Amino acid sequence: MSGHRQAAAALHGLLEEDRGLIIAQLPPSDQDTLRNYLAELDALGFDSTGLDLGIAPAPAAPDLATASAATMYRLLEAEPASLVAQVLAARQWRWADGMLALCPQARREAIRAVPLRQAPARTRFVLEALAARLAEDAAAAGEANGRKASASRLPSFLRRVAAWRR
Repeated sequence: MSGHRQAAAALHGLLEEDRGLIIAQLPPSDQDTLRNYLAELDALGFDSTGLDLGIAPAPAAPDLATASAATMYRLLEAEPASLVAQVLAARQWRWADGMLALCPQARREAIRAVPLRQAPARTRFVLEALAARLAEDAAAAGEANGRKASASRLPSFLRRVAAWRR
């Protein structure tokens, strides 16, 4: 199967909004090719459910689920309100209320005011990156032998999510 066909099969399983965001990043010729393949898949009634495209399922985020409010505040305090709102909307986090309580009132209001749209691929990416950052922080704290690990922003690849904000 050609690369364009594989990409079309993978994109077919995404929400239309996510497809559009991904396709918009490609050169115009590739956009046209993918749109043609996607239209063909739609016309054929193609169902991508259960199709093994070599894409690993999203890992569970047990570290995020068990993190403390203070830890999550430290990880997210320098991030845009829209990204924090995306994380909070992803699941019912036990630390969510405590983390919001640590935020200044203006920040809390900004986070709550963010209009959210369903974007499962983006949410999955953000949660995976955040879980990786949490693991990095835990490892750094262990290496510091009790020294307080310095607060730092999420990795640079997560900042690319800023382009996905609406």
